[in-house]
Amino acid sequence: MSYKEILYDKTGGFPFDQQTLEFMQDAYTRVVTGLGGMFGDNVILSGVEDTGSNYTDGWVAIGGEVLPFEGGLKNVRIIIEQTATELTFEDTNEHAVEVTRVAKCASTGGVSFSSFKRLGQAIRDASIPAGTITHLKTDAITDHFDLNTGLGISDEWKGWQIDPDAKGRVIMGWDGDVVEYDHADGSKKGGLKSVILNESEMPSHAHDQGSLNTVAGTYPATVNMQSSSSYISANRVGGANSAPLPTSLNITLPQLPVSGLTGETGGDQPHENRPPYVVYLTLVKL
Repeated sequence: MSYKEILYDKTGGFPFDQQTLEFMQDAYTRVVTGLGGMFGDNVILSGVEDTGSNYTDGWVAIGGEVLPFEGGLKNVRIIIEQTATELTFEDTNEHAVEVTRVAKCASTGGVSFSSFKRLGQAIRDASIPAGTITHLKTDAITDHFDLNTGLGISDEWKGWQIDPDAKGRVIMGWDGDVVEYDHADGSKKGGLKSVILNESEMPSHAHDQGSLNTVAGTYPATVNMQSSSSYISANRVGGANSAPLPTSLNITLPQLPVSGLTGETGGDQPHENRPPYVVYLTLVKL
């Protein structure tokens, strides 16, 4: 039973008048409008197929109003065109009383054609809350998304966006007890693709540089003296008549340790800091 219904089982002359017609019209228009609004604004219910330079006839819902779509040349906007047909009343006056509303393409006015969703997509969108994250495995990214805005452009991905917060990042699970992970709105970011360890980040360690010791003993050494007899005579210890300076001597050395730094090694290059990964497209529901 409809929420409005006329019972036709009564006899005696039914009072059929304008109020009766209004009652009947209201009974079905409200139902159709209610159904049309189930999936949001701007929905292609059927038809409106792209044939190259034209769109076919079909049905659309605009602002909850279900309307026939009049096919024709493709354009960037969809408008609602309303026409009224005049009828001659019993008093011979004419009044515009039959009103027809259709949707059609236009270059200005109305709403953008790109804002329309197919019914299947509208149903999916109605059941998926905003902020939902999903992953898409595809190499045909430009077929589905505008790379400048990240917004979905194909029928099946309108209403989704490439998540700008997830580009090139591994998703970390929320944890309210860890300050780095206590927000799930995309504002918490961290980690590095590659790193160069500094001294404080290296494991505690030591290098064995080895040791080198001299051997204790007596070693002969030659002293280079000028051989001129006048020089030697003038520089003898105790004067010219004293003993000449020695030209050789022995040096006794103790055992001595030799220490120093080890030679440098290493290339000072960053190292891979990522876990094993696979690349998918991360999307967020608008």
